Amino acid sequence: MFWIKRLVGGPRTKATSEVPSPFSDANTELVVKLAKVFLSHVRQKAPDLDRAFYRAVIEPQQHGGRASYVIGEQVTLMDAVQERALFKDLQAISWEIVDLMGKNRGVLLLVVSKTFDYEIKFE
Repeated sequence: MFWIKRLVGGPRTKATSEVPSPFSDANTELVVKLAKVFLSHVRQKAPDLDRAFYRAVIEPQQHGGRASYVIGEQVTLMDAVQERALFKDLQAISWEIVDLMGKNRGVLLLVVSKTFDYEIKFE
């Protein structure tokens, strides 16, 4: 498992891993895109959010995602049926990220703060 944490627009931090990071500049751009798409949508629903979470499971025969956001101590789960277009976009970007890593499966967790700091973890 490895992770990357970055403040968008700020200096890039080095990916940290127990194994060499398969992250490329193209993959970093996709992670930024994923974070922007997700946060911009969630901010429309919850402008006062503290943090938002997106988890994607990528498998050859199936895929899925879950999302939630936190305001204070209240956690709100997002409905993938009601938010179909958003989840479709997030899943497509997630597939691209996993594909650029040279894998055909994986799990990713994106955590985005209201200040657009983000962290992404992969398995």
